[in-house]
Amino acid sequence: NFNLNEMISNTIVTLTSKLSIKQALKNVGINDPATVTSLAITGKLTDKDMKYIRENMAETLQVLNLVNASFPKNIIPDRAFENCTGLTSVCFPDTIVEIGYDAFSGCAGLTVIEIPASVVEIDVLDIFFDFWAFKGCNNLASISVHPDNPVFASEEGVLLNKEKTEIIKCPNGWQGSYRIPDSVTDLGRIPFSYCTRLTSFIVSQNHPDFSSDEGVLFNKDKTELVRYPNGRQGGYIIPDSVERFDLHAFTGCTGLTSIFIPASVLDFGTSMADLLDPDNALTKEERAFDNCTGLISITVSSNHPLYASENGVLFNKDKTELIAYPKGRQGEYAIPESVVKIRKYANNKSLIYDLSKNN
Repeated sequence: NFNLNEMISNTIVTLTSKLSIKQALKNVGINDPATVTSLAITGKLTDKDMKYIRENMAETLQVLNLVNASFPKNIIPDRAFENCTGLTSVCFPDTIVEIGYDAFSGCAGLTVIEIPASVVEIDVLDIFFDFWAFKGCNNLASISVHPDNPVFASEEGVLLNKEKTEIIKCPNGWQGSYRIPDSVTDLGRIPFSYCTRLTSFIVSQNHPDFSSDEGVLFNKDKTELVRYPNGRQGGYIIPDSVERFDLHAFTGCTGLTSIFIPASVLDFGTSMADLLDPDNALTKEERAFDNCTGLISITVSSNHPLYASENGVLFNKDKTELIAYPKGRQGEYAIPESVVKIRKYANNKSLIYDLSKNN
């Protein structure tokens, strides 16, 4: 196994309260920071130092050794190394207690991360905003955790809580199938968002809470569709045992091209608007497929008591409301004359454009 602690850095600098990283590099004979591909830092990093790295070394710095570095309050701050696309390896000091949101977002070159025992907080996706310390690290294939960490654990490269009952985050670069551990009872907030190469879920028959069918994740009795693998390609027919979707069941499913909804599905999950305003039930259906950028057709069973579809577009039963327009559909669309209302998040700017032309 690759051990980040064994990284060898070509350039070593020591920072002090009077010596910034810019000057420290010059002191060791480096006038052009873009020539540094491997860097070890000793001393306290300031916001100014991190900004200097982002602005001058983002595309060229590959290896960042922070074992002997320190941060104010022992926190790697928000957006500290954001969009340092050249980074392939980072080694953390064993003094940090928190990694801020978007701290390494956009670091597309990172392939593996090792969380020290000292880290007790990693800013992950929250309920309203898509923040995650390693957001956009689309080649990050493994997250490992020091065994002495009191809060986090990892199994097969996926970040879990210490008890391994909750999946916190599957790395974006995960490829192929993922087996849900039998110990997991909670899928956290959005653990599989942006895992565009995740093709299927596997669940043991003995799992107490989950099951899988054709690689799709369900609750135990298959009445709830919990997660659809983001990397699965093509169309999908939802089994008629399903009664509801989880809120994030189809989040980021870019490969989904068509979906058939049986009459049994009466609940599209709780939306963000519902959480803010319990009386607002207008965005459940609209948001269900909001991030499905490849979706070109939504079809509903003709026997469905609440919804209808026509030419792959989702309506209410009497087709007076246009609820959801497939986000991957291209070209113009003629809105049926029966429609008197379009839901706010019906998706797709071209739909709004065409509506103005049709009226």
